Amino acid sequence: MAARQRLNRLSSPAPQTGAAKLSFTEQRELESLPDTIEALETEQSGINATLANPISIAMTAAGQDPASAPGVIETEIKRGMERWEALESKK
Repeated sequence: MAARQRLNRLSSPAPQTGAAKLSFTEQRELESLPDTIEALETEQSGINATLANPISIAMTAAGQDPASAPGVIETEIKRGMERWEALESKK
């Protein structure tokens, strides 16, 4: 949901600066980024809910690190947003 709102905000027509148009691959990537970012945000919400659950302590005892996942996902969301903005600026 938040990714869609950002898309609407970022998709407003920007003046052309003579930059190169998007390649076919970049256009497909741009089209897929909102869904990718939204999926990451959903996964992040689920992990945060899991971490709030005392059972996550059992995950740590089993050798899994539930606390590391949100940071990794946050990095991926940030990377996706930056790439999205870069591709939008090329339009």
